[in-house]
Amino acid sequence: MTDAVFLENSYITAEALVDAALNGLDRNELVTVPTLRKATQWDGMGTLRGRFLGSVISGKVADRYLSDG
Repeated sequence: MTDAVFLENSYITAEALVDAALNGLDRNELVTVPTLRKATQWDGMGTLRGRFLGSVISGKVADRYLSDG
């Protein structure tokens, strides 16, 4: 048994990481995630993050946490 969080085949080599980072830089990517296959997933996460922040920065307690009495 190992203390590793991820499976051994989850990792990429340092060379692959650097190559991907340089390619991302050439493509003017703001963020490069070398193992993310679909870039649209990153874009979708940004959209969700924006919605989430819009919901939590209201200055009010959510109705479900208010007492009934």
